[in-house]
Amino acid sequence: MEENLRQRMEQMCKEKPTKSQKKLLEYFGREDARRAAHRSISEVAEELDIADATVLRFCRALGFAGYRDFRMALAAECAAASEGYLSELAQSFGGELRACGEHIDERLTETAAAAIRDARTVCCLGMGASFFVATAMHERLLGLGVASFCERDAALSELFIASRGPSDLLLVFGSDPRAARSLALARARGMRSVMVAGEPSARCDLTLIRAGEEDYARMLFAVEALALALEHTGRA
Repeated sequence: MEENLRQRMEQMCKEKPTKSQKKLLEYFGREDARRAAHRSISEVAEELDIADATVLRFCRALGFAGYRDFRMALAAECAAASEGYLSELAQSFGGELRACGEHIDERLTETAAAAIRDARTVCCLGMGASFFVATAMHERLLGLGVASFCERDAALSELFIASRGPSDLLLVFGSDPRAARSLALARARGMRSVMVAGEPSARCDLTLIRAGEEDYARMLFAVEALALALEHTGRA
């Protein structure tokens, strides 16, 4: 079986490479080798302070006809490594989504959707890393014709909540400690509240999915679950 580029370079390392070869092996063996795969032979030589001919001899010592063939092999290997990384990420997200599907309660989702339908306005609250998920919910609600509010600034969110009442609803994402003040204010105003994705809170009427601040897949699953429930009940 033909050796791949990485195996050829490892073999060269074992065979007492020259000083220039060591420099090139280190250069092309770095984690950011993807960038090196797009550089010309002159650019590589200048960066390492060696001659173009030295780079060419290095490529031929690895069994390539020239630098062009070597660079193509390097680019292909970097691409293959990226595909493996993305595949691993996709599998991770897939596992998270399957777990959400197994643990989310459809009746609770429909209850939350009904509360959204009945609300005069909906405030989507997410602090820190959870803000972008709250924004995603806000955009989905607007697309379904629901009056929705979402603001990154905690003080502005509190001002909005302070103007609401029993006809309004607060949707909370994440368990940032700063959200506790807004939840307390919403409760004092008589607003209903739903923890869409986060740690269960006594101040919320119900929790859809238990999720940490970094559980983006679970949070986004909850957003889509609520949007789907609203679509099925004809809100749009």
